[in-house]
Amino acid sequence: MRVVAIALGAVILVVAFVFSLVIFSIALAAGLLVLGYVWWKTRSAPRRGGRVIEGESRREITPRDPD
Repeated sequence: MRVVAIALGAVILVVAFVFSLVIFSIALAAGLLVLGYVWWKTRSAPRRGGRVIEGESRREITPRDPD
C-alpha cells in the first residue's frame, strides 16, 4: 500500500508540474503577443513629431514660395 501511495504522489507531482509549464507557456505567449502589439502600434510615435534630438522633438518646416 505504501508503494502505491508513493507512486501516486509522484504521478500527481509530475502532472502538476506539466500543467504549470503549460499554463506558464500560455501566459508567456500571451504576454509576448501583447508586447508585440504595443510595440507595433507605437513604433512610429517618435516620427510623427519630426526629428528627435536629445529628447526634444523638432519639426523642420520649409517655407513655401510666395507665388
